[in-house]
Amino acid sequence: EVVTRPTLTFDDQQYNLDDLTEEQRYFVTQLQDLENQIAQLNSKLHQVKLSKEGFIALLKESLNPPGELVE
Repeated sequence: EVVTRPTLTFDDQQYNLDDLTEEQRYFVTQLQDLENQIAQLNSKLHQVKLSKEGFIALLKESLNPPGELVE
């Protein structure tokens, strides 16, 4: 049976995670967490931008109701 060891690809180099020091594994874990945070923040930013566009549309509609002439 072939056992596959977890690896890290960093700067085009392959590293076996088992061979990394505790400090290096900590750095990898922190980088993974930061990538997750970036993805979550990007998602939140997208939601906020869409909400802003919605409120802009609501304000425009309330300032210029349908059927009312704008001079």
